Amino acid sequence: MFFTYSFDFLKSLFFTTNHYKVGFLYFVFSVVLGYFGFFLSVAMRFQLTWPGEFLYVVDFSFENVYNAWITYHGLIMLFWFVMPIAMGAFGNYLVPLFLNVPDMAFPRLNTFSFYSFLGSIVFLSLSYFLGGIYSGWTLYPPLSILSSSSSSSSFECLILSVHLVGGSSVFGSVNFIATYNQERNKFDDDVKFDLYVWSVLITSLLLISAIPILGAAVTLLLLDRNFSTFFFSPCEWEFFWRLS
Repeated sequence: MFFTYSFDFLKSLFFTTNHYKVGFLYFVFSVVLGYFGFFLSVAMRFQLTWPGEFLYVVDFSFENVYNAWITYHGLIMLFWFVMPIAMGAFGNYLVPLFLNVPDMAFPRLNTFSFYSFLGSIVFLSLSYFLGGIYSGWTLYPPLSILSSSSSSSSFECLILSVHLVGGSSVFGSVNFIATYNQERNKFDDDVKFDLYVWSVLITSLLLISAIPILGAAVTLLLLDRNFSTFFFSPCEWEFFWRLS
């Protein structure tokens, strides 16, 4: 009886299109990733306090552990904690309440946005356990191009996870803008919405503008690492410039 009830509860939770439940799922997974990012921050400070000794205690099997901690701490806290909990969790939960609507404009797109976020967590975890990324959380070249900064499979998993979490943010932003426009079009004159609704709307516009550029940049990194292109390699550009 207990297992049947638990299965029905999980089924209703993970296959829902209700904005309350989607916001709750965003909140739970964002907090879990936030705690992991916080653990990495504490681990870095332990390593700085007792250089070398803390790494010996935790007994990690791959090299450049400290650089990997820095990389994943920055990525997690920005893309998998701050953005999802601010827009996905509180935005999904509060915006329909402030607009006095029963749900988001596209409930299924809202659920799909959460599943994109969930898939990004899976590939982020794979990138860590496949060898890790050592290039820093900004992924700046030339460290992110060099094969010594990370294994090929881990970096590909990270790029896919960035694409998925970016797509999740774009889908959610489109949904927020559509929900706002749907409610505004019901009135002939201008409606004074709450400041929180305006903040979510402006943030959505910024995300739609910025995320595709981020996706293009990490895709160019992928091409540089695997297909011998030179979008971020200054040595190659200097070679062609001298030939010209």
